[in-house]
Amino acid sequence: MNDLLFIVLPQFLLSVAALFILPGDTQWLMVTFVSWFLMYVMGEGIFLHKYFSHRSFETHDWIAKVFATFAVLGGYGSPIRFRGIHLEHHKYTDKAGFDPHTPQDGFWHAMGLWYGSGVHFPIIRCKSLLKDKYYCFLEKYAIQILWITAAFLAAFNIKLAIFGLFLPGFIGFLFIGISNTLTHLVGTKRFETDDNSRNIALLSWITWQGGVLHNNHHAVPNRYHDSYAWYEFDIGKYIVPLIATKY
Repeated sequence: MNDLLFIVLPQFLLSVAALFILPGDTQWLMVTFVSWFLMYVMGEGIFLHKYFSHRSFETHDWIAKVFATFAVLGGYGSPIRFRGIHLEHHKYTDKAGFDPHTPQDGFWHAMGLWYGSGVHFPIIRCKSLLKDKYYCFLEKYAIQILWITAAFLAAFNIKLAIFGLFLPGFIGFLFIGISNTLTHLVGTKRFETDDNSRNIALLSWITWQGGVLHNNHHAVPNRYHDSYAWYEFDIGKYIVPLIATKY
């Protein structure tokens, strides 16, 4: 419940406030875009998902820690929590009561209410991450880190906190919700899998991630990108080779 009350709800409320500010301050859209790219595209998509959860590539430790921090600032959780929950999703995909965020338990549950359901996961799945003190620190203080950063930015300019932290974080949250819901309900299947995962290629050009190429991902989860055709866009296809030491 803490994630819903102290991360998602403030992100939503301040994102609504941003709509009233933007007509006269459109230059803040660039701040939002850059933050969204660092926190959601890189932090959540390439690092929490592909690197920490699936070990799809290897990179320098300092790079992983930098983008793990950006992911926490986006409100997407620590590598420990994300990996544990995400691997449960892959193990029990679309099994009501077992998959942490399947639409089989309700559309709005999958869209985001699951953040407040006290999801538990086998900690043994994160054994290697638990050996690293920094990732344990991110797990323990994720909410505090976000709010201390927000207060620091707001001390300079409240718009920095809104457009540099909360609005881009909430946009990413919506995209994650879409990936958890629509891609298990509608779309196309490139691969035969034993779940309801689907691809929505058009949305990949909006999210810049392979998460909405969900069927591709569930078929080959350890691949560092999920694009198999020109009309399927996953920016990880181009970024991972630039930062990876092995992929």
